[in-house]
Parts: sequence; structure tokens; C-alpha cells
Amino acid sequence: MSLHYLYHHAVDDHNNCRHSPISFEENWATKHWPDRVFGFILAITEVNTKKIIEFFQNDCVPIPILHFRRQLAMELLKNDLDGVFSPLSSPSARFKKPKYAPSHELLKVPNFGGKYDGTGFAKVTTKWLQQSCGCGKCVRTYCKCNKEVILCVDCYAKHILVV
Repeated sequence: MSLHYLYHHAVDDHNNCRHSPISFEENWATKHWPDRVFGFILAITEVNTKKIIEFFQNDCVPIPILHFRRQLAMELLKNDLDGVFSPLSSPSARFKKPKYAPSHELLKVPNFGGKYDGTGFAKVTTKWLQQSCGCGKCVRTYCKCNKEVILCVDCYAKHILVV
């Protein structure tokens, strides 16, 4: 009980810090419930981080919340957590697609097509004949590099990574 009475003001202090002077949750005017929960968790994390920094610094001068938010935003923008590249230094690196061999492409077996016999797909009476993939799924797709092997989407991804 003594701990309750000793620290019962902490929630009020956190809420005051979270809502003053500018509330993140109020400015992000969303009515979508998951976004509101995310905003609340983000704001609580921000306040907790600020309080932790103030607690472990030896000087007794508290950091203004707007100054802290500005520093936090800059650190998030300039982060180099993976050590590979900085998003601000090479923005095009974030949007480059992985390079695969140009001969790989997931294609569908043509209508009334069966197994590939070396010259083309054998004619069958079924319009959309499905064949078994290596994993057991029945599909109508194959890779452009080897028309004899039927591949589902999952096996095609493994095929590209192996080749």
C-alpha cells in the first residue's frame, strides 16, 4: 500500500506530459481503432523514454517535450540500426527491387495444356488442367526457365533463391 501512495501520481504525470503542449493522439485525427491504439502506445513509449533519459542523466533540468520529440524524430529518420546504409544518404536504395536472373518468370500453362514434352504443352481435353507441384499442391504454373517442372508460388520463391 505504501508504494501505491508513494507513486500514485505517476500516471497523472505521464498523462500530463503526453497531452501537453501538443498531443500526438489528438492531432492524428483518426477514428480507426487500431490506429488509435497504436497512437496511444507510441505516445506512452515516447513519454517513458523521455522519463528514462531524465532519470539517468545527472543534471536535474528536464528536457522540454517538444525538444525531445524533435530529437527523437531526427534519430528515427537517421537511424542506422542494420549498419548497411542510411535511408537519408541513399533514398533510392530503399526502393530497389532484388535482381533475379531475367530467365525466371512464373507463367501459367495455356488452356488445354498438359505436360511439357520438349516442343510444347501436350493437348488435353480439360481446359484448366492442374498438375501436382513438388510439395503436393495442384497448380497450373511453371517457371520460364524450365517448363517441365510445375511450381506453386511457394516453391517458385524457393526455386529463385536456390538458382
